[in-house]
Amino acid sequence: MLAHRLAAFPIDWIRIFVDHSLGDPNFGTWIIHFSTYLRTEVTAVSIVLRTILVALAGTLLSAQANSQAENFPSRNLRMLVPYSAGSGVDLLARSFAHGMEGPLKRPVVVENREGATGIIGTQAAARAPADGYTLMANANPPFMVAPLSQKPPPYDVLTAFAPVARVGSVPLVMIIAADSPVKSFVQLREYIKAHPDKATYASTGNGSPGQLYTETVKSATGLRLTEVPYKSSTQALTDVIGGQILTSLVSLPAADQLIQHGLLRVLAVGSRERLKRFPDAPTLTEVLGSPQEASVWYGFLVPAGVAPEKIAALYATVAKVFDTEEAQKSMQTLGIIPELQSPAQFTASLRQNAEAARRMLSLVEQSKSSP
Repeated sequence: MLAHRLAAFPIDWIRIFVDHSLGDPNFGTWIIHFSTYLRTEVTAVSIVLRTILVALAGTLLSAQANSQAENFPSRNLRMLVPYSAGSGVDLLARSFAHGMEGPLKRPVVVENREGATGIIGTQAAARAPADGYTLMANANPPFMVAPLSQKPPPYDVLTAFAPVARVGSVPLVMIIAADSPVKSFVQLREYIKAHPDKATYASTGNGSPGQLYTETVKSATGLRLTEVPYKSSTQALTDVIGGQILTSLVSLPAADQLIQHGLLRVLAVGSRERLKRFPDAPTLTEVLGSPQEASVWYGFLVPAGVAPEKIAALYATVAKVFDTEEAQKSMQTLGIIPELQSPAQFTASLRQNAEAARRMLSLVEQSKSSP
């Protein structure tokens, strides 16, 4: 292009340049004009070439990204579980990982990274490459609360992850010994006022769902309940049955067998609607007079930055597995109420969860500091 432009260079300038190349006092002026012209032409060519190269690079990168999305996945996937093998999250993850292998035509390998209430495995997932080949199965409240319990938080769940799908939740139930004179939540409030020395509740420690949701109920109702922490839900429920502890908010699967054997009674449920199994037990929303769920949700996420096309492909696969009889049976066995949320719906839920987590942790601190 430069040669073409120079060919059109004014012929008079060239002739003058030659004729006055010797001894003309204005020769320096002609040299300046000529060099300025060349500089302008070279700059113009440089700009055009640079524009073309940038456009070509963008086209190539876009084509490469589209090709990768179309071929996704092209290798094995990994599903991180921040809890031990055999836990509820682990069992759900393995069920879905197995089901996803067919549609994806690739193995989905489950990897347990337990420790620090899920922080170790969750942090490992956040640091994984944002290529769509690492998923994480997790459960909340621990997902939100665990990092907020540390100063400073090791990661921000709202910015470190991209939601793929939420598949369901396990409701908590407020239970009491079956032989207790307390038969309803209303009677529980009356009993606590009459027997403040016996007003205790069992939890499985700091940041546990039972502790967080009970403190929320206390704040909403004004109930004066003293927390008694336990290392395991088994020991906590044993003491509730024996009458050493008045009540507890626990996951339904943890208390299910004891309820079925007539050792525990359900006073209220943390699900959005009443459970068919306990038609006489009101929801917490009913007894508190304001919206309040107490449940543990289960879902799948990927590191932030994964291409939307890959997230859509993963969600479509999870949704396909969700509808299978095997997945439904697995969730039923784990006590999970199935409810599929898309990435957009899951994102909105996470924002609400983040606000709730901060509020519940604040209530726990207030409870500890009050006499």
